[in-house]
Amino acid sequence: MADEIQPHNQKPASVWNSGGKRYEEISRGIADSIEHCVLRLNPQPGERVLDLATGTGWTSRLVARRGAKVIGVDLGADLVATATQRAEAEGLEIEYRVGDAV
Repeated sequence: MADEIQPHNQKPASVWNSGGKRYEEISRGIADSIEHCVLRLNPQPGERVLDLATGTGWTSRLVARRGAKVIGVDLGADLVATATQRAEAEGLEIEYRVGDAV
């Protein structure tokens, strides 16, 4: 995983950052589907899970509540900052990184 955003991803990162506040609303709108996926994944305490395109961290928080160790990665620095704040507010230890999956 790269420590920084690859140049070709700078524009997509700015697009995702611009809609950051709405990103959480989108997650709420599909919450049942996300929760179903997490239940199917069935993360166990101590397992490691990588959440690519974590956005505001909705999925990573669901997984972390089940005891898994989560790393969330997203192109959008603003989204990662929001995800970090929300995880901290819930007392969840999730590592968030700005980056792409390359």
